Amino acid sequence: MTKIFNFLKSSKVSIAILILTFFLIYWRVPTIFFVQDELLVLGLIKDQGKDYIFRGFDGSSIHITPLLNLLNYFLFNVFKLNHFVYGTLGFLIHLMNGLLTYALVLKITKKRDLAWLGTLLFFSSSAASQLVMWPMV
Repeated sequence: MTKIFNFLKSSKVSIAILILTFFLIYWRVPTIFFVQDELLVLGLIKDQGKDYIFRGFDGSSIHITPLLNLLNYFLFNVFKLNHFVYGTLGFLIHLMNGLLTYALVLKITKKRDLAWLGTLLFFSSSAASQLVMWPMV
């Protein structure tokens, strides 16, 4: 039994298991249709055009995020309403954030068990599409 736990503590195996867990939790996300916020953002881009990039500087929004607005504008002009692309991009960003969570907890605590647990909690804290899709809006 100790050999199994030692094997699971290896970095490569831990990361592989975390990635597999992530895919098991979120495998359907790229096929989920947009929720209200994604449609609102895409509608604003369609309505405001390039002005959407600087939205917020004029007081029209409490969120002043020109780089995210630029990314959204670019993605909309390339992919239009292809929700699979947005879902996949959000999915990959969430996976990357989870792996960064693993690296951060491991660096702070120097304990692989805590890093593994922290990442599993991050990945599974909400299997809803919002957790994955919000970075894309």
